[in-house]
Amino acid sequence: MKTTFSLRVLFLISLITCLVGLGSATSVYLVARQQQLETIRNKLTTTAAIASKIIDPAEFKKVLEEGSSNSPEWKHIASLLAVFQQQDAEIRFVYAVAPTAETASKGIVQFVVDPSIPSDQNNNGIIDPEEQPAPNGERYNARENSPDLLVGLVKPSHDISFTVDKWGQFMSGYAPILDQNGKSLGAVGIDMTFEQLLRLRNAFILQCLLVLLAVILTSVGISWILSRHIARPVKILNAAMERVSQGELDTRITLKSGDEFERLAENFNSMLQGLRERKRILGTLERYMSKEIADLVLKQEDALSQVRRRRVTVLFCDIEKMSAIAETASPERTAHILTVFHEYMIDSVFRNGGIVDKLLGDGLMAIFGTPLPLECQEEAALRCAVQMQAAMVKVRELTDTPDLSMGIGIHAGIVVAGNIGSARIMDYTVIGDAVNVASRLENLSRNFPSRILASQTVVDGLNSKFLMESIGTVELRNRKEPVIAYEVKGLA
Repeated sequence: MKTTFSLRVLFLISLITCLVGLGSATSVYLVARQQQLETIRNKLTTTAAIASKIIDPAEFKKVLEEGSSNSPEWKHIASLLAVFQQQDAEIRFVYAVAPTAETASKGIVQFVVDPSIPSDQNNNGIIDPEEQPAPNGERYNARENSPDLLVGLVKPSHDISFTVDKWGQFMSGYAPILDQNGKSLGAVGIDMTFEQLLRLRNAFILQCLLVLLAVILTSVGISWILSRHIARPVKILNAAMERVSQGELDTRITLKSGDEFERLAENFNSMLQGLRERKRILGTLERYMSKEIADLVLKQEDALSQVRRRRVTVLFCDIEKMSAIAETASPERTAHILTVFHEYMIDSVFRNGGIVDKLLGDGLMAIFGTPLPLECQEEAALRCAVQMQAAMVKVRELTDTPDLSMGIGIHAGIVVAGNIGSARIMDYTVIGDAVNVASRLENLSRNFPSRILASQTVVDGLNSKFLMESIGTVELRNRKEPVIAYEVKGLA
């Protein structure tokens, strides 16, 4: 199944836009996710700092000394910490810890206050030990589970990555509880569970996806508009080229886009102008020579423009007593006879590689060997003459003139060939004695049965055999030097 150019452009632009949008969304997500984590860390640290400030150091110290979870001081501190958990749904646990004798060596701290309410977090129907709040005095290996908690005993800090312990996976913030002398008595910890962070992340991903979807839909719409803008001139050009391929050279494109397509249309129109001119020239050339020779002449631009000496073979043919026929026949019948005659004679010239120099009313002058060289031009001219006489049978039949006859004279020699005339009117022709000799031989040919005479220079250039007979030296009207001539009777 073939796709249109506009669809391919739409798909390509949409794909590029989607990839760029996806890459941008991914980059934005990664940056925003890092910023989100940083915001959460700052929130946890700030909340822990606030919680540590509202705890009375004296009460906390007394709880440490008594080690009880039922004292008024413990309950007061627990109620203060519980407020943070109750007012912020994102906070899962709030607690207070204190260093032990093993803190420095092993990183062991102890829980002092944990106001968490027991809950069935794994939904197994019972409250497991790890789902119970940490009792006062329970030991906790901060070095293994949460190294940043040890930093929190001295200054506010937070976890760099998630902490995993028996209560789950968390990210926490810490702040020290200081007495009046600035000595650390312990620290407050604020935990946010991984599940809560995951919900925040998923909500953010959903927002990113919605934005990406909006970008994709917008890009597809813009891509559709761009593809139509690009495809329209392409379709116009394609339709124009199809018309040109069918021979409609009068095709013209008008595009006012102000871009490369407009210049392309102008170049296309210029190309068509050149093709029309070439067709006109070719049509003119084909009136004098075969299409094959005309094509070669067009490829060699100087073949007609330069006047140069060439050796050519000239053929003259002329209908005998045409004046007498025209005297008694109507103009229409005369024109019909000449049209049929020229049709067959010109066809013979073209089939043998010659060109028609000019039509002479009831005859024509043909040239072999120019404007392009022709191998064995003498043989080509003789074959043409024999075929012309053979074609006269058909001409007599079609014109109903049984007595119609024609004479042919052929001579080879050096001439000047090229465009000759004035600046206003020029004609491609040949000039030289060879033209006059061929014309005089045509006049003499009417005295011989075959009605084809060729000079010695033509015979000297033959490689193939023809049926011919020497008629000796003949005198030509208005020419001092006689010419040796032969009657050509046919192909051998």
